[in-house]
Parts: sequence; C-alpha cells; structure tokens
Amino acid sequence: APKPGVPASPTRSTYAPSKLLLDERYERRACCMHLSLVSELRESIEGEGKATSLCQRVLERLPEQEAVVVVASAVGRTLGVAGQVENPSPKIVLWLIPDPADIDCKQTTFVLKSLENREMLFQSTYKLSLEPRASEEVASTE
Repeated sequence: APKPGVPASPTRSTYAPSKLLLDERYERRACCMHLSLVSELRESIEGEGKATSLCQRVLERLPEQEAVVVVASAVGRTLGVAGQVENPSPKIVLWLIPDPADIDCKQTTFVLKSLENREMLFQSTYKLSLEPRASEEVASTE
C-alpha cells in the first residue's frame, strides 16, 4: 500500500488505454504527433525501458503535476508509463500511440472533466514537442 503523502507510481495496467477510453470522468482529444516526438517515440519502442524513459521526459513537459504519460499501441500492450499521482485519477493522461506511418502516430490527451482549466490543458499539450522552448534556449545562452 502506498504511504500517505508519497505519490504512487503508475503501473502499466492502471493506465491501460483500454481502461481510459471507457472512463467517463475524462474528456479526450486526439491529434497527430509533433515530428520531433514521432522520431523519439520510434527510438523508444526499440529497446527495453526506453519507452518508460521517454514517458518521463514527456511528463516533464506537461503543465500539470498530477499527470501520467503512457506509450501503448492502439491494440496491444503498454510499452511504457511514467507519472506521479496522489490519487487514482490524475488530472491529465497523455497516451502516445506509435505507428509505422508518421502521420498515423497519434497522441491522445485525457483531461478530467471536473477541471475548470481543461481547455488550457488541451491547448498546452496539442502536438507536444520535446524540442527546447524559446524560454529554455534563452536561459541556456546566458
């Protein structure tokens, strides 16, 4: 059992996309993936543990602390998961779906319907990129 005050680590079965798709507490939106993320995703599915490492990197880009990132095929097993949530309902879940065709690599974002800022969360995760943000580039050159 998790200790009080210590965030639980997500498991592959807890955030299986098949469960999320049926969870009526979440609104979801799908989009194509940013090309930089597509190439990272392709590399991540080739080695053990690489998908979870990618999930962790994507997690750091999300605007919400109570979040989970999942890499899983549309039909099949979950390849990686990362996140820190203090309850079984993270505010945002990002599902990265690999596909042989770049255009068919998708990301589906799930946001709790109860959140007032859900539109902002959807907009800030649309075609999420791992490329440095402008503010990070400025900070690194100073």
